[in-house]
Amino acid sequence: MQHVFAHRYERMQHEGAEQAQAQRSWERRELALGLTPGMTMDASLQRIRQARTQAITHAPERRRGHELEHEVETLTHAVAGLEGYVHDVQRTQRLEHRLEQSHGPYEWRQMRDAEKVLANGVQHGLPRDAEAEKLVAQLTRYLAGHEQEPQAGAALNVKIFREAEHDRGMGW
Repeated sequence: MQHVFAHRYERMQHEGAEQAQAQRSWERRELALGLTPGMTMDASLQRIRQARTQAITHAPERRRGHELEHEVETLTHAVAGLEGYVHDVQRTQRLEHRLEQSHGPYEWRQMRDAEKVLANGVQHGLPRDAEAEKLVAQLTRYLAGHEQEPQAGAALNVKIFREAEHDRGMGW
């Protein structure tokens, strides 16, 4: 009897998650069947019968081998690109961390390159970072107009900029 009680207690611990999963499953099934909240019971049952008949009488559509191979190749390429992007972000973080620790001058090109990394995330399915894109454009225009990096006050300007960024929760 203790074994039965232990089993029931264990099931009760997961009851909420099971109910939520069952609800999500049913919502997906309703959507697939085209069931709507305003449908009558007869109309709902008719749709369910039609779906069962369709499943029994028609084989599911199978994709061809070359289509699957192309999809695998595309996904492999996308994953490799995303892994490369992660490495770029990590490398940029390490560089910025070293520069912050050394309190050395932060060059405008380094700032632009760091922002470029963030702006390139959109190429890997990440949300667009409009702020990074804006900074890249501004810094590119600035650097195009200056042969040399600004020296006097540049580190202070970057430090102030980075501290303001960090205060807004945007720092690494």
